[in-house]
Amino acid sequence: MDENDSFFNIENAVLNIANGSAVRSGLNVDLEYYSQNNVNIVIMLTSDGEEYLPSSTLEEAQKMADEYVPDVSESENEDFEDTPPSEY
Repeated sequence: MDENDSFFNIENAVLNIANGSAVRSGLNVDLEYYSQNNVNIVIMLTSDGEEYLPSSTLEEAQKMADEYVPDVSESENEDFEDTPPSEY
């Protein structure tokens, strides 16, 4: 492991997560902690319960969405007539 990696022991932490959600990957959290013997010991873990993707994942998802064009052939649309919108 790299010496720059940070580990947090949440074993005895008070969990304050909105909607009673569980701690899980992708969960955005705020931590109150102290360090003892090179271990970060979490006192309080707080979260709004929402998951957030890293920006690189969001950029990848946006690129995929922008590139996605549904393949709709004429045969799938033959039941629909080309009619002008109705007036109210």
